[in-house]
Amino acid sequence: MAWAQRNRQCRTERVERELSDSPAPRISLNTLPVELVQYILRLATDVPVAFNTSCFWVLDEDRERTRRLIIDSLQTKTSLSLVCKPFHLLVDEYLYEALVLTRPPTCDAIRRLPSLLRARDRGGPPARGDRVRRLEMHFQVSERDEWMPAWDTLWGLLPACPNLEALYFHPRRASFYHWSSSEDLHRVWCVDGSSSLPAWTVCSEEFVRNVARTCGKTLRRLDMPRYVKFSRSYLQPMLASMCSLEVIHIAKLDESLTPIACSSKKWIGILPAGEQLQNLHTLLLESMPLQIDAGQMPKLKHITIWNRYIRGVEDHVRDLLRIHALSIVSIYYHQENERIVVLPDILDMLPNLEHLRLRDCWRSSWDKVLPTRPHMKIRAITVFLFNGMSTHEHSLIVDVKKLLHRVQQGRIPALKKIQVAGRTCEQFLRPNRLGARLLRMGITWELRPDLISYYD
Repeated sequence: MAWAQRNRQCRTERVERELSDSPAPRISLNTLPVELVQYILRLATDVPVAFNTSCFWVLDEDRERTRRLIIDSLQTKTSLSLVCKPFHLLVDEYLYEALVLTRPPTCDAIRRLPSLLRARDRGGPPARGDRVRRLEMHFQVSERDEWMPAWDTLWGLLPACPNLEALYFHPRRASFYHWSSSEDLHRVWCVDGSSSLPAWTVCSEEFVRNVARTCGKTLRRLDMPRYVKFSRSYLQPMLASMCSLEVIHIAKLDESLTPIACSSKKWIGILPAGEQLQNLHTLLLESMPLQIDAGQMPKLKHITIWNRYIRGVEDHVRDLLRIHALSIVSIYYHQENERIVVLPDILDMLPNLEHLRLRDCWRSSWDKVLPTRPHMKIRAITVFLFNGMSTHEHSLIVDVKKLLHRVQQGRIPALKKIQVAGRTCEQFLRPNRLGARLLRMGITWELRPDLISYYD
């Protein structure tokens, strides 16, 4: 962009003037070219994984580690910007590229942040908010806090950051984790009662509209965890307005929600049908309410199947799988009851599937989840532990011997890796009696305590 080049040239000239005016003993880098100094500072503070939206990176990401890297980088950049004025001018370009907010919006510093990001000098460089690429909000709110109009713009942060590429909205209810009695637990879950305490934050329509309107052209990843509820009625028009979105994670899609601040206004920025969802490749949705045409999503690589109903998987989900069967290489399957298991039929529909991700559960069996016919592409299986249920004798991870037997029978002959994921996976060290067998079969056994399901 022309303005970026002019801004970089202007900054270089300012730094050169500052360095030329500084006595040599005060700064040891004053003899190096400005571009080289800036490159060194960039290498010292860069966190490429913060902006990685590739499918397999998102699915295998250690999200806690990524957040720690971003925070460490922020601290390093802040320290460098305080060394001297030339360093401040160099670091300021990417000082605000990734922001992690861990304090609630009532904090004075958070309230002042939008003004700082919007500030712009006439004839000077662009506003700092124009450089923000990732905004991550992790804070705790009171169980009695309701959605207020200020939330619709995230207290002014959305309009102040028009070039966002990744938005993580993680407000956590205090009552979600800290109930002290069964009575409190009852009040938390009875969210329709007049005296109940809500366990979730429920998004307003205006908030969703603002996300689509402000970030629709640039946002590549949208992330809302299980303690944020999102009305299904908002999803389709929002996605139709976002041309760059690649990854979406909304753990709580609810069709029973009464929309907050609902209106009949048309959504601004709706794209033509042929341009919608062209970049979306990873769907991390608890349910799949989308009605997607064949020409709308050619790059779909990962999908979640949440089989919680006695009737099985909905017909429109099966249609979606048929349309994109050749491009899907990863699937996450969650079975909530053993009455109708549909995974074998689904696997038979996906000939290019490479990674099968499963939620372990009580009274599960490999014969119920493996394909009925030989599948030649599945190379990895990840089992996400489910609290104490995974130690049951009929759980998947305990019965690994049967899985290996099915591999030798030719059901999944290309299998090369078995992953056990979850914070308690250390208890499932590779069984000694199976070690030699795994070695002979060329299958690795990997523990991933850092890999947590997006729905936990």
